Parts: sequence; C-alpha cells; structure tokens
Amino acid sequence: MGNIFMQFWHSQGSSTAHNDLVRKVDTTGSAEIDLQDGARKLPDFSFCDWDFRLSSEERSFPTTIWEVAYAEAASKLAVDCAQFIACSLGRGLLAIGVDIKHSEERGIRKLALVKCSTWELDRIECISHWPPRAGDKLLGCDLDTLYRSDGHATAKARDLVRPPATSFFCISEVGGQGSQAFFAFHAKETQAFNVSYCTLNS
Repeated sequence: MGNIFMQFWHSQGSSTAHNDLVRKVDTTGSAEIDLQDGARKLPDFSFCDWDFRLSSEERSFPTTIWEVAYAEAASKLAVDCAQFIACSLGRGLLAIGVDIKHSEERGIRKLALVKCSTWELDRIECISHWPPRAGDKLLGCDLDTLYRSDGHATAKARDLVRPPATSFFCISEVGGQGSQAFFAFHAKETQAFNVSYCTLNS
C-alpha cells in the first residue's frame, strides 16, 4: 500500500502546488511510531513536518497518516485513526481512513463501497488533578488508554463496540518531575463520505 501512495505522490511532481508542498513536508511512508497507550503503530502512509525549527523528535513524528482497511471492521479503522490523534500528545493532527468493501456476484468481484473519513484533534482538556476523585467524570479511567466518548457508555476503545465510534479521548501526562500536568486529548471524526462505486474483474 505504501508503494501506491509513493507512486501517487511522485506522479504529482510537475505541479506548482506539489512542489510547494514538498518543501514543507516529508514522506515517512509506513515508518513505525510509538504511541502513549503502548501501541507501536505502522500506518499505511504518513507525512511529517519538514521544518528545521522543530526538534528532531518533532520532525520524525508524522502529523498526517493514512489507514486503509480491506477486511477490518469499520469500528477497528475508527480506533486506528483516533489512536494516532488522541494517543500522540497532540502531535498527530490528521488521520485519513479509507474503508474498502467488496462483494462478489457470479465470479465478478465488485468494489461495492469506498468510504473515507477524516479524524482531527478536537480539543486538549486540562485535567485539574490526577488521579480522579469520587464523583469526577473521569473516575475509573486510566492514563494512556483510548476511550470512546461519543455518547455511548464510556468503554475502552479496544472493545470495538458497534456502531463505529465518532470520537475518543486519551489522558496523558505531559512534563517531567515537578512540572508534570495531565491532559485529555480528544479526537473526533470530522468528515465521512462515500467515494465511488465500480466493478473489478476477479
């Protein structure tokens, strides 16, 4: 999948808009990244900010990723996208999910549906004290764990409760000894739309 994205990226090389973009971002392909919840994520494709005013750590962490699902459930794709945003201390800014569904009739494989979704950082909420006290809305939540937050009963994201979630949050500690603070990073699905229908020969 990474090769497909790279071919597309280079095929646009003659345009002025593409050349301007190349000066600002760098392709990191499917490089592995570490997230706050302990996951080691391998996105299908990613970009990072190529700005020398940023630290090397900031330049190496992608700001934009693509996740493509062929056989995974839509709820798993939502978790993958939100995890990148909410469990990255705000470094992940945009996740694009591509959900590809096929059907088969009389030996002909059909591309039944391609659904795209975009996920972004919705807000960063300062947590006044940690751990939560009796009566706090976050009582029972753990640090560095992705939680669903779209009106369903708060559940760990990995439970993959259906229908697919549209928002999540993750609480993480920021700073070192003596200066640490706690924040909830909220990820939200900002768009979801169908792309195309066509038929493929099997």
